[in-house]
Amino acid sequence: MTFAHELQHFVQFGTVPKLLLENELACVTLQNLEKSDFEALGVRACDIPHEREARIVAKRVAEDLFGVEVVMQYIKAKMAQFITQQDAADWDCVDGLVASTPYDLAVETKLFFPRLRSCRLALEREQANDSNFEGIDLDALLSGTDFPSDL
Repeated sequence: MTFAHELQHFVQFGTVPKLLLENELACVTLQNLEKSDFEALGVRACDIPHEREARIVAKRVAEDLFGVEVVMQYIKAKMAQFITQQDAADWDCVDGLVASTPYDLAVETKLFFPRLRSCRLALEREQANDSNFEGIDLDALLSGTDFPSDL
């Protein structure tokens, strides 16, 4: 599952690089927020669209290879032997995903970013600190009115 997850990020990098960067900006920003500010948003790390898509793809691949029942047992075992609370939360997230459900990364990114409006200053700070994030239009993303640039 880990390999399929990371391979999906590679696919994202190759097919929708700008969209991946937009999601990575959200990821880095959320990681660097104070814990209380992050919790106030009501978002989980696995809610970031590029991560959610990678988890869905990983679960789908595993189910195709080993069957739904085996994957369900594997996820339950991982949930039981978690090392950190974040690890437990991640496996709980994967457990709740339906791998057969279609997932549109661009649409989900458009729907996700308005949830980060209260983090605008933090997003701008991360954007200013990393030249890779230079061309990202935060106004469009936070408003939810325009699709990300790779559409």
